[in-house]
Amino acid sequence: MFDHTDKFYQQVIRHLLQFEGEVFHLYLDVNGNPTIGVGFHMQTIEQFCQLPMQDRRAKRAATLQQKHDEYRRIKSKPTGYKASWYAQYTELTLPPSASKQLLLKHIQGFEDALAHFLEQQAVGCIPYHKLPTPAKHALLDMAYNLGTNKLFLAFPKLINAISTQDWKQASQECSRLHISPARNEATKRLFLNCRKYNRYQLGWFSTLLEKFKRWLY
Repeated sequence: MFDHTDKFYQQVIRHLLQFEGEVFHLYLDVNGNPTIGVGFHMQTIEQFCQLPMQDRRAKRAATLQQKHDEYRRIKSKPTGYKASWYAQYTELTLPPSASKQLLLKHIQGFEDALAHFLEQQAVGCIPYHKLPTPAKHALLDMAYNLGTNKLFLAFPKLINAISTQDWKQASQECSRLHISPARNEATKRLFLNCRKYNRYQLGWFSTLLEKFKRWLY
């Protein structure tokens, strides 16, 4: 399913970079989470230490001690500042290539979660891999921004509209709080663009197979 050289994934990456931004040093987000790259939360010091950080001044790989010190230093700073404000307290930087690889890994994880969730829906629900390209794009943006659990729990009308391939309704149910109007509008347009795609039909044999699988499990 996942091929980072595919044009679709390149579009998703550009979209996420436009609205999430990319920061190569550690900083605190609005909720005080240590964050780096394209909004990657570093929940633990061990997670941060796994990144291939570079010493900005010495231009060499950072030591484990340097990573520990950097994480604790930024973690102790106050919240409420822009990411750039924290740069003055950092010595380490994440190589752009490593940031991209981490972004691709996140996208793949969200795709797996979306595919699994849609498989659990009612018989006849359109599978993730059969969704129109703009719908997959929109769902990945929302999952990246919200997390899959919140997307599934807080947007039941959106999920139902996607299941029934009612793209106009989906465009009306995808608005999120606390993000830019431009990002909400971009997601809305993606769902509306799905109307030009042929409607997915689950064949009789596939329907019977799905019912049998659900009866077994």
